[in-house]
Amino acid sequence: MSPQRGAPDNYSKLTSPHSFIELMSLQRLEDALISFPDSTESEKIERFRSLARPFNPGQGTRSFGGHVYAQSAYAASKTVGQGLVIHDTTGTFILGGRLDMPFVYTPISAHTRFDSILSVKRPEDQPLSPSVDAEWWIEAVRQGKFSEHEFPGLDVRKTDMKDYNRAGDVKQHPERYRQLTQYRLKGSPDENPAASLAQIREREETGQYDNLYACAHMYSSDKNSLFLITRALGIDHWTEMASLTLTFILHQHGEALRMVDWEMIGDGDVAGVSEFPMKWFVQEGWTPRAAENRGTHESHLWSPDGTLLATSLQDSMLRLKNLGLPNL
Repeated sequence: MSPQRGAPDNYSKLTSPHSFIELMSLQRLEDALISFPDSTESEKIERFRSLARPFNPGQGTRSFGGHVYAQSAYAASKTVGQGLVIHDTTGTFILGGRLDMPFVYTPISAHTRFDSILSVKRPEDQPLSPSVDAEWWIEAVRQGKFSEHEFPGLDVRKTDMKDYNRAGDVKQHPERYRQLTQYRLKGSPDENPAASLAQIREREETGQYDNLYACAHMYSSDKNSLFLITRALGIDHWTEMASLTLTFILHQHGEALRMVDWEMIGDGDVAGVSEFPMKWFVQEGWTPRAAENRGTHESHLWSPDGTLLATSLQDSMLRLKNLGLPNL
């Protein structure tokens, strides 16, 4: 979202319309093309401009925050097909809204935003997520001082985001730091190791494994989550770090959370499959705020078809003072 250059001369003199549909009205602008350094393809971005002046509380100089909060979601809804309805929206307000120019919205699909990064390597060809995602640990392992043990239950891969996170804009705004991880279930979801493929498929289709799958997504959401905060802030060392609360919100049940990749198996039997094929899911993590010896980690979990499967919100303790450094 940004102010629009070349706004109508009379925009600042407009009044807020009475009806909500007029208040939320949007003009579609020319699409923008964004290129990525690691891809030969450009991504088309749809753009919209607000047409009505927002309400200014107390006749002040700033717009009502709820205007841009609601209108940004409305603009995003213009980029998807009928039947896809808004589920939840989180806004980060960094500047007060002006009254003398319209807002311009450039909705970007969170699922396709990192396509150029995710498409470089297959998930299984990406490095395993380290047990401690901190440079001091990674270097110690490289030097042979410690050894990595296999992470049980899930195959978790860390996507290389260096080019994205080294951008000046990200360094100046730690809340824009992003880390993608991709994960899949290890082994069969059935308690009986002798269960046939047909039995497993029938049980999955009737939802018998759904709670197991939900817990697997929860399990993955916590891996290296707090280390993302220190990386985003450029902190290499700390004295204490601990999770305080972790909220996990599952938005979709049924097929969206199920983990067996039946398309890869086809009509064969598990006896002819060397490794039980599982779907790869994506976690997109970031930290919106760190202060007062606390840090917050948030993430979205996406199913392979782009469905927003779940959201996690984690509050943590992070202390630096015994290192002679100022607290957060």
